[in-house]
Amino acid sequence: MIGSVITKRVIRKGYRSLNARRIEPFMRGWAEDAVFVFPGKVSVSGEKRGRPAIREFFERVLVQFPELEFRIRSLCLQNAFDFVGTNTVAVEWDLEVVNRVGRRCRYSGVTMLHLRLGKVVLGYDYIFDPDILRVSWSEP
Repeated sequence: MIGSVITKRVIRKGYRSLNARRIEPFMRGWAEDAVFVFPGKVSVSGEKRGRPAIREFFERVLVQFPELEFRIRSLCLQNAFDFVGTNTVAVEWDLEVVNRVGRRCRYSGVTMLHLRLGKVVLGYDYIFDPDILRVSWSEP
């Protein structure tokens, strides 16, 4: 049970780091060989392999969205009794952004995170309304 409390605290801290636009603390939670998959059909969609590629993706997110706020709706762990930081986490969230051209967008989704020894090794997003990605990224 203690492990699940710690894991939830670390995940919430990661989202707070993104909201505060602090990429360094956020990236500390990712393994060097991690993979992140972003959905949709926009320029940033697809699979990012390795911490440098994942960092570049999130840096692009912060440039595209001068204002961004994640609100965690729920956070679930597959194994509440994990003590070594190897778990699967589902984070349901709402996101409000203002993009570089001043357009405000809101959308919701779920991020699945697979952890190994306390670091994310695989993460992927599900966006409930993927068409909003084109609007928020100002892409046709």
